[in-house]
Amino acid sequence: MSAFDARRKFGKVLDSVAANGNNVIVERHGVPVAVVIPIADYRKSERLREQARARFFERAQQIAERVNLDPEEAEALVAEAVAEVRAARRARANQAGNGA
Repeated sequence: MSAFDARRKFGKVLDSVAANGNNVIVERHGVPVAVVIPIADYRKSERLREQARARFFERAQQIAERVNLDPEEAEALVAEAVAEVRAARRARANQAGNGA
């Protein structure tokens, strides 16, 4: 759905999402920029994201202890890894946005 249509029909979009569990992808100039999803789906994704984040840091702590890394050094390595993953995601998003 175009952003213009989503703005004009926002009440109907919300009704569709709430009543039918539909996901509505909103596009700007043909490029997807947002999704309107049922709140239950959003909460589930947030729980899953938080669980994955907790597992990641727990695993990082276990590895740091096993290899006897100083906590500050371990945190620096984790921060570096997170920055690399985020940079890769941004690059993929930019490629997708440019039609590449």
